[in-house]
Amino acid sequence: MVSETSMSKPDAGGHGLTPKNSSFDQLVPLINSVAAPIALEHPCPLRQLAVAARPVPALEKCGRRCGQFGRDRNDRSPARHAILLHVTRLNPERLLVAGLTIVSLAVLILIGAMLFQSNRRWKVVIGAGARDSESFVLIQALKAVAEKRHPQLTIEVRETAGTAENLALLEASRIHMATVQADVPAGRWAQPVAVLFPDAFHLLVAEGSKIRSFPDLAGKRIDLPESGGQFRSFLSVAGHFGLRRESFHLAANGVPADAIFRVRTLGNPAIEKIVREGRVRLLPIPQAEAMRIRYPAFLPGVIPQGTYLGEPAAPAQDTPTVMVPRFLVAHSSIHPNPVRWITGSLFEDRHEIARTIPDRFAEVRPLLAAIRRPGNEPGLAAGVHPGASEYYDRDKPAFVQTNADFLALILTVTLLLGSWVWEFKRWLNNRGKNLADDYNKRIIGIIGRARVDSTAAGLEGLHRELLDLLAGAVSDLDEDRLSSETFQSTRVIWQIAADLIRERRINNS
Repeated sequence: MVSETSMSKPDAGGHGLTPKNSSFDQLVPLINSVAAPIALEHPCPLRQLAVAARPVPALEKCGRRCGQFGRDRNDRSPARHAILLHVTRLNPERLLVAGLTIVSLAVLILIGAMLFQSNRRWKVVIGAGARDSESFVLIQALKAVAEKRHPQLTIEVRETAGTAENLALLEASRIHMATVQADVPAGRWAQPVAVLFPDAFHLLVAEGSKIRSFPDLAGKRIDLPESGGQFRSFLSVAGHFGLRRESFHLAANGVPADAIFRVRTLGNPAIEKIVREGRVRLLPIPQAEAMRIRYPAFLPGVIPQGTYLGEPAAPAQDTPTVMVPRFLVAHSSIHPNPVRWITGSLFEDRHEIARTIPDRFAEVRPLLAAIRRPGNEPGLAAGVHPGASEYYDRDKPAFVQTNADFLALILTVTLLLGSWVWEFKRWLNNRGKNLADDYNKRIIGIIGRARVDSTAAGLEGLHRELLDLLAGAVSDLDEDRLSSETFQSTRVIWQIAADLIRERRINNS
């Protein structure tokens, strides 16, 4: 006969709950004979033990732990009970496995993204000014070399009206990179990639002109584009000398000009052609250092004697002027990869770029020697583009190399702490196992006494002693002195002892 609170045979082997001690081996025949006919009525192990001893604190602890206190006894959801019981304890090993899984997935995703980016094809549009300008010729040669070196890179060189249009297109995200004068405000999206070469301000007047200095241009007709970077540069210089836009006139088509203003590299073929075809002279543009107060991109420079003609020398003597760097800039949103490749070709393939430049633009080849990394020169306020920075910093030691000693210290401390935590966990587990073994031995002793004691008073005393053991085990479980696994092994033997005492009391009644 099985009472209402009797329990079914626990699957100790299936749950890995078999106590590893010699006393338990002696109990195996008794377990097989007593536990076979017992039926399960409640899946929660804490409640199973508590039902036989109600009312005791174990029942309340079951209620706090699994939320089933006061529920209908017909509620049979073992999975729900098991989850609710086990989530109250954090398993470090499971957390470690979960953490390693997450880290592994993150590494795989990162590697996949890197492989995708490295094999992705890129198209870059570069605004380079007029077709016959030094910038356009240089970028056109750079295109051929960079595309040969990086097959996944395609470059389109777009002809534009100059710096102003390049920056407008860049701000509108219609091009990715551009060549610009440093003295023209670049906007918030342009980031420097490289300094290409310096441009010089050229002011030319007729040989017999009465114009001797820049202020003499007041009221004169100037051959000058009506917009763009050159126009802004001229206005900056004019403002320094007290002239305003209304102080001069722009020469219309076909109307002779009193002066010509150009921003070009030294030795520019177009300037040389003007000098050779007409009797002109170059006027000095002094006070460049003073202009830098308002226009930090301006640099003092000199047009050397005989730059454009040796005999008679043009200019006749070294002529002071203003110079501004010409930058290659990139939109801040463009991916670092193509910018890094283009920057690398600029610096590492100069000889190949020089050979690619057509002979009719041979004067551009020497400009390759002036290409350099952006430094502290004024002009563009934004920092260097990340792609260019990656190229420039390629030889710098990695973070790990730079901080090797510090990282080694951190790793050593981490390993020591990890080993201490691991040993502490082992100590806790061993302590819990020893405590469970003590409970098991005491329960086995009660079982042995129950088999020989047939008196009602003796069995009642054994029953109370068994309940005290239950209360102690539940308390130790609640205080984390026993783990769920060791408690399960103890409750298997406890249930057998409780059922044996119950059967003995029924048989004696």
